[in-house]
Amino acid sequence: MKAITNNQSLNEAIILLEQKRQSDLYLLKEQFDFAKQQLNPVHMIKEEFNDAISSPDLKGKLVKGAVGLLSGFLAKRFVVGSGAGLVAKIAGPVVQAGVTGLVMKKIPNSTGSLKDDGISLLQKGLDKIKIK
Repeated sequence: MKAITNNQSLNEAIILLEQKRQSDLYLLKEQFDFAKQQLNPVHMIKEEFNDAISSPDLKGKLVKGAVGLLSGFLAKRFVVGSGAGLVAKIAGPVVQAGVTGLVMKKIPNSTGSLKDDGISLLQKGLDKIKIK
């Protein structure tokens, strides 16, 4: 800043400083609004949800979960059957949870086609429960 020697240069310096203060204040308010928006819990949840949906692994994980649950349900139906006694009613959910967990661990992170993976998985499952 140059030396102020008269009233005109003093007034110019004051005007420049007021303009700088206004622009700094505007930028500060914008940054505050942005930070407030980013720290909003609803915004944070939306952002995480959008990240999860756009994840390339989501489709594979959903299919893996669905196949695991379906195989557990089918295993329970094979074990319990239609008319079940007390022991079968107790063992049914245990078998379902066990088969679901086992199938979900055994499903590879798919690089091939879903049809091929499903057929090989079904064949492995049927071999384990001795149904051919």
